[in-house]
Amino acid sequence: MVSLAIPLLIGLFSAFHCIGMCGGIMTALTLGLPEETRSSRLKLLLSLSLYNGGRILSYAVAGGIAGGILGGAAGFIGPQNGLAVLQRIAAVILILIGLHMAGWLPQLSRIERIGVPLWKRIEPLTHRLMPFDSPWKIFLYGMIWGWIPCGMVYTMLTSASAQGGYVASGLYMAAFGAGTLLPVASAGFVAGSLRKWIAAPQVRLFFGVLVIAWGVLALVKPDFATRLHTTHLSLGSSRLLNSYSYYSLNTRSRPLSAMRSV
Repeated sequence: MVSLAIPLLIGLFSAFHCIGMCGGIMTALTLGLPEETRSSRLKLLLSLSLYNGGRILSYAVAGGIAGGILGGAAGFIGPQNGLAVLQRIAAVILILIGLHMAGWLPQLSRIERIGVPLWKRIEPLTHRLMPFDSPWKIFLYGMIWGWIPCGMVYTMLTSASAQGGYVASGLYMAAFGAGTLLPVASAGFVAGSLRKWIAAPQVRLFFGVLVIAWGVLALVKPDFATRLHTTHLSLGSSRLLNSYSYYSLNTRSRPLSAMRSV
């Protein structure tokens, strides 16, 4: 329904939230790495990539689960009515996210209390993974931390669940996770000046208003984003079918002996 550019941008400019929450996590991860890894910029980058890969995978799995549940519930309403309901839910959530990004709705972060009971059960698993003496431990560490109670993630999950299926919802959350890569990595790896620019109030306000505008547009014209995606999919499908037809016609017109010689 919604272009993946939206969750990608939201993830990128959620730095003011990500740095505050994940800065300590990235510091703990870095200190838990062997000295040999920490002294090598390449090995450190690889370790951070494994951690973030696990975290993004957890986001995608959570998005797929949420999308499957809400998509199935919307299916009972009917294809057309269910789609309209999901579109409006996604639009409203986008507006709320934009208000939060702009600094006008800080109360939105309170919903992270929902995940506290689950987190209390799985957080002790992270201690068993230290020290990080293998890539799998780092990856699993990232997967577990992907479930840390986070108001921004839960809000995005609500928006992702309205994308119309587990695949679309999973991709939506994966795009959001990819957007958070730079802010999260910057907490322990990228220069501080970049962090300050991303977290600047003016930047937050600009992109918050941008997300609000997109949400209002999707609410007023719910079929806008759908038509946009349909156009791209149709162009891609047409090119694929044309390529397949060209290949089929050429192979059928060639003798069998010529095909074997290729």
